[in-house]
Amino acid sequence: MVNELLCFVLNKHGKASRNQLKHVITSFYSEDEICVAKDVLFEDVSGLKVDGQPQYVNGRKAIIEAASCVKIFLIFSCLLMNGS
Repeated sequence: MVNELLCFVLNKHGKASRNQLKHVITSFYSEDEICVAKDVLFEDVSGLKVDGQPQYVNGRKAIIEAASCVKIFLIFSCLLMNGS
C-alpha cells in the first residue's frame, strides 16, 4: 500500500477516535485524495474476502468525504479483526 492518507490512518488506527481521524482527514486531504485512498484500499483488499467488508460504491460525486472516511475505517477494522 503506497498512499499517504492510508499510511496515516494505519499509523493512527487505535490511537485516535474515528471522529478525530475523520476530522483530521477531511480537514487536511481533498475529496479527490480521500476517494483515491478508498479506491486503492478497496482494490488491495478486493480478493481477500474479509468478513464484514463493506461494499464498494463507485461514483465520486455521489460519495461525500465523510462516507469515504467511514469506509476506510471499516475496512481497516475488518482487516485488523481478521488478522489480515
